[in-house]
Amino acid sequence: MLTANQKFQAMIRQANSASAQLKYQVLNFLSLFKTMVPE
Repeated sequence: MLTANQKFQAMIRQANSASAQLKYQVLNFLSLFKTMVPE
């Protein structure tokens, strides 16, 4: 049985990995956008 603290930490880990994936997708999009738009 998980304690409330362990559940909370698991939720934080899931949120952190989700935000990391989101940042990665945004960075990919920005680099793609730069290649499409001439300086």
